[in-house]
Amino acid sequence: MAPPRDQEKLSEWHKTLNIRFELGTLYTMIAGLLNILAIWDAYGGPVVSEPGKPERGPPDDDKTKDKDKDKKGN
Repeated sequence: MAPPRDQEKLSEWHKTLNIRFELGTLYTMIAGLLNILAIWDAYGGPVVSEPGKPERGPPDDDKTKDKDKDKKGN
């Protein structure tokens, strides 16, 4: 649909289409926003997260002490 050539035609569209004209405008704006977001996503590429920190456990010394206790206790 081509844009109106004059203000009278635009006023006529508003009068005859009522809220449907506004909804069409809203949907067109949302579609434009989604296009911008898609272009931005394509430009940036996939998101790469930083590698996580390894989980901390007890130090190695504690593990050897526990083993020594088990050996002495048995």
